[in-house]
Amino acid sequence: MKTTARNQFKGTIEAIQSAGSGNDEIIIDIGSGLEIVAGITQGNTRRLDLSVGQEVVAMIKATWIILAVDSDEYEFSTRNQFFTTVTAIKAGAADSEVFLKTEEGVELVAIVTNVGVENMALTVGKSVTALFKAPHVILAIKKA
Repeated sequence: MKTTARNQFKGTIEAIQSAGSGNDEIIIDIGSGLEIVAGITQGNTRRLDLSVGQEVVAMIKATWIILAVDSDEYEFSTRNQFFTTVTAIKAGAADSEVFLKTEEGVELVAIVTNVGVENMALTVGKSVTALFKAPHVILAIKKA
């Protein structure tokens, strides 16, 4: 499958939990002990006929990933947090692609303004926390 979402992770649904107000949290095991939490409507849970053990693809646009540095003293409200290292930075006219890798080998890409890269002093080898909200995770399943 090809999409414009730079970050795509195949995984298995390990839990479906009601989040109240007509929403569900879908917890996806993407391997290596890592999980992604997707926040979707209960209507979409039913429409996609999601169930525990089902294979899904979790997609996150690179622009939806927030990077944090020097944040060890803070806790964040977002459910999805990956502790990464910058592996490459590809600067564009206004934005940069920041390539990240977790200790477990999971790779992500974030789009950050060039000013943000400079202000955060992002360089290859720098430790960075990649954050993204559960509602920003789009799920895809194969048609039956």
